[in-house]
Amino acid sequence: MMKLKEAIAVLLFSLCFVLVSCKAKPALEYSNSMVKVYSSLLPEANATESKISKYIEEGNFDTIIVIAEKMEHLIDAKLTELDSVPVPHVNNALEYKESMKAFFNYIKSIYNSYKGYGMAPPGRDREKAAQMTMAILKNKDTVVYRMQQIQQKFAESNGFKIKQ
Repeated sequence: MMKLKEAIAVLLFSLCFVLVSCKAKPALEYSNSMVKVYSSLLPEANATESKISKYIEEGNFDTIIVIAEKMEHLIDAKLTELDSVPVPHVNNALEYKESMKAFFNYIKSIYNSYKGYGMAPPGRDREKAAQMTMAILKNKDTVVYRMQQIQQKFAESNGFKIKQ
């Protein structure tokens, strides 16, 4: 009789493990698809940041406007791409997606502020635009941390770990 109870316990444990594994796989795939969209933006964002710094030093404000608008459009395309990823029926999936969208919108606000800086008339207005950009950039660590916390919560609640 004890062996039957042990067999049932092993079977239940195995079933639980299979259920967790089945849940973790779509969650992990979903997370990977979110990260893939983000990763596809990084090369262009990094290159653009370097260019913007250079153009600010050179005082090439028209070019700042052009490349900032280009990044806004690229981010809009990435937001559309995020929206097209179906939300799986796993824990905290919608919250995770919304945090990624908020993160992308934050990045877009940075480029919008660069555009405003480039469009501002020289003098006091451009100085105000620069201060606004700096204020937005100061929030970067907070925005990134918030998104990472939600990503971590998503992973933990679905039985997998995030590589750092």
